[in-house]
Amino acid sequence: MIVRHKISLVITIILIILALYFLDIKCIFKLLYGLSCPGCGLTRAYKSLVNLDIVSAFYYHPLFWAIPIIVLIYINNKNSKWLIFFIALFIVVYIFRLFDTNCGIVTIDFKESLFYKIINIIK
Repeated sequence: MIVRHKISLVITIILIILALYFLDIKCIFKLLYGLSCPGCGLTRAYKSLVNLDIVSAFYYHPLFWAIPIIVLIYINNKNSKWLIFFIALFIVVYIFRLFDTNCGIVTIDFKESLFYKIINIIK
């Protein structure tokens, strides 16, 4: 029953991603906060991987290879220590990419956030 619940959660996430795609919302995190999300570049990384361009895939997101592993760990729930490890790894890589001025993938622009725009309307 737990595996069934987890699979339905994964399917729900995929459906939400598809809805955002068809509504042309590139990243809900960036829309709300003006800040690239920890998964920024994953779609482009997988597009590069499909085109067999491994170098570009690593450029767009260096942890693209970890997503299938994380999903399998989550579904099987065999070893939650590995899940925690990958989450921590994503956070560390995200912070590094956020402050790396040479990385054009992860960006910060708070003035483009929905919250910033709403606060300016309220003022």
